[in-house]
Amino acid sequence: SLREQRLYEYGQATLVAFQEVEDALVQERQQQRRMESLREQLELADSAYRQLRIQYVNGAVGYLEVLSALQERQELRRTLITARQELLAFRVALYRALAGGFPVPEEEENA
Repeated sequence: SLREQRLYEYGQATLVAFQEVEDALVQERQQQRRMESLREQLELADSAYRQLRIQYVNGAVGYLEVLSALQERQELRRTLITARQELLAFRVALYRALAGGFPVPEEEENA
């Protein structure tokens, strides 16, 4: 019957919506873990850069090493910014999944 068909379609749409929410939550959790790892790497890169600058001033290392450490630090900062943008995109996808995807079946007039 038409009612059963609509109920089935509603159930399918609901399952799809739940899957979209679950996928968005998983993506966000993974991205947050990735960002935490990047933050730790950046902290180490900052420390290495500071130490190399001190060693350079004391004549222990060449400026190329300092520049290399600076470049690595800047690359990590750019990667972290990109990861933050991706996290925001995943969050938008989550909000969209939470807000939509639940069509309400119309009641039959003769039901």
